[in-house]
Amino acid sequence: MVRHSHLNSPFPEDDDAEIEAQESTDELIRCSSCRQMVYEDADRCPYCGQWLVDTKPRGLPRWAIITGWIILACWLLPLIYLFIWTMLQHR
Repeated sequence: MVRHSHLNSPFPEDDDAEIEAQESTDELIRCSSCRQMVYEDADRCPYCGQWLVDTKPRGLPRWAIITGWIILACWLLPLIYLFIWTMLQHR
């Protein structure tokens, strides 16, 4: 186990308890490649070596965008058809 210089307890088990308490408060995230829990501030996964810098999601997920376009098409296509049909009826 790595000893930290700021911990000067004469009893090593006290140092270990303080280190474990400090580590338990750090934020953990899942590696997108191997799904292991790693520290949020890590640049690379210590298990598989995958870079973790770009793992934060950006914008909406792909399924939400596709669903939105499908819903929009289901509303717009009948309206366009109705508009064209009424224009042809009034000629």
